[in-house]
Amino acid sequence: MSTLDDESKLSSIDNVPSEGKPDKEDCTSYDQKLKDGVCECEEDKVHHDTANSNNNHDLTSEILDAMKTIISSSNDENTKEYGNKMLDMCTSLQNLAIHGNTTNSSIDSLLDLGIGFVPRELLDDKIFDDPPPKNECPVCLVPMTYMSNWQFDGKICDVDKTYMPCCGKYICGGCCFGMANEIKSGNMKQWCALCRVPYPASGEEFVKRVEKRMKLNDPEAYHELGFSYFRGTDGLPQDHRKGFELMIQAAELGSINGHFELGYCFQVGNVVEKDTEKAIHHYKLAAMGGHENARYNLGRIEGMSGNDDRAMNHFMIAARSGEDDSLKEVGFGYKHGLVTKDEYAKTLRAHKDAQDEMKSEQRTKAHNHLKSTGKII
Repeated sequence: MSTLDDESKLSSIDNVPSEGKPDKEDCTSYDQKLKDGVCECEEDKVHHDTANSNNNHDLTSEILDAMKTIISSSNDENTKEYGNKMLDMCTSLQNLAIHGNTTNSSIDSLLDLGIGFVPRELLDDKIFDDPPPKNECPVCLVPMTYMSNWQFDGKICDVDKTYMPCCGKYICGGCCFGMANEIKSGNMKQWCALCRVPYPASGEEFVKRVEKRMKLNDPEAYHELGFSYFRGTDGLPQDHRKGFELMIQAAELGSINGHFELGYCFQVGNVVEKDTEKAIHHYKLAAMGGHENARYNLGRIEGMSGNDDRAMNHFMIAARSGEDDSLKEVGFGYKHGLVTKDEYAKTLRAHKDAQDEMKSEQRTKAHNHLKSTGKII
């Protein structure tokens, strides 16, 4: 089986709005947005969220009380078991949110609870279902990968994406590259192509905007800040433990990227001790959400455990999503009698269709620029 990639990459865009300030009804003034760094609508949400924080705390307590009543009145042992685990997890998450930090032991206990939160039988029943459709870049409307390709160089037709902390959207690397060229030509202000909020002027400003998004419970904001701590970028010190805590919160809010990062940490022993069971748990949740590399990693783990049929099923699903290394594994399986000729042919066609669907001229230009200069833009 092939080895796990852990590198980085970027690429990518087409249709971008050009020149001039936006209409007044679309957004606030350029100078005001430069000061605030957040969409007008998002700013209102932050204000609303802050104003109701006490009510939210009271509501959380009411929910926990209701859960206790349900558990105590149930006669089913499985319901009680999972109910108690869910109750413990919610209480731990509530404390995590209130205090903003945790000890090593509390993180470990939280993850121990989370490993049993979703019944294994449910994951096994759903794990080989087709993944959901890929999300589209909101600018060019061309599908993007779920995985962040700057971590995994060249995995899926050189498609990258960038998180915009003003509106919480991902924009493909081709569109970012196209916008950069428009800005250099003087045809466009230095602002987001979607909400036209000016770009953050520094890493510190990027972090402040991400933290505003976190107040809106944006799962990808937690993921992005966690990765900044992992790498020690955007003016932050490198702190794997802090990054890991943020990935827990991202995953609990539904980020499949957060689940993938937790799975990877458990697989390689980053921050925590190696734990294949927990790695598989988080990889499964990420893979079921469409994360291509989580699916590939599940295939490798199954293959190394001698479960060739399950490994090939994972590889075929990932390859049909356009993932290159998985297609190589399917080819290996075909040569060794683990995959039928018909399965291999269908996987090859689906892989090509998925890659063709994600290709664009701007994305190719962006990737070629990165390869030739070593710079994203």
